[in-house]
Amino acid sequence: MDQLGHNVARNYLIPSELTLVFDDLGAPEVADYLRVNKFPTRVAVRHGDFGEIVTAALYRRVRRLCVPILKLRYKQTPNQAVQGTDVLAFRFRQTPPVIAVPEVKTRATHKRDLGQEAYDSPEKVLVRLDESIHFAMVRCAERDHQFLVRHLAGLLRRPRNEWWSGTWYSSTTPRPGGTTSSTSSPAW
Repeated sequence: MDQLGHNVARNYLIPSELTLVFDDLGAPEVADYLRVNKFPTRVAVRHGDFGEIVTAALYRRVRRLCVPILKLRYKQTPNQAVQGTDVLAFRFRQTPPVIAVPEVKTRATHKRDLGQEAYDSPEKVLVRLDESIHFAMVRCAERDHQFLVRHLAGLLRRPRNEWWSGTWYSSTTPRPGGTTSSTSSPAW
């Protein structure tokens, strides 16, 4: 459970953000800041964010892929979605590189056609995948992560058909309490 709390915090905040804003304040002020400026108030947004956090942690910790950016840190407002892929993960030390683009659908209630929705959703995201890769590259450049910048830029320089097959698979997993979670990923 501690690991889950750690992943929630690291998805919303850069490590130094709280120090910059609150170096002279105590825990109640920090909690108020997070509630007002970071954590969503709409339940549907909270569910979506939670699904993205768990998915990013799964790709990073279990599948051992590089997740170069945690996009929830870049929200303009707590209830606003960040455009682009839900999670972008890579394995650059493989030829050709592995690119995972899971589409996350998280709901509190059962929705019969959620699997179909998740299956159809990647088409919209994959058409603009180069924009998500560019976003990740710029964020990595801001943090001076040159290894990632070089590899992401290399993907953008290569013709898209060299690294994108356009095929993907879908899996739907029923959850206790009627909730269904579905993830679709390109198969590269």
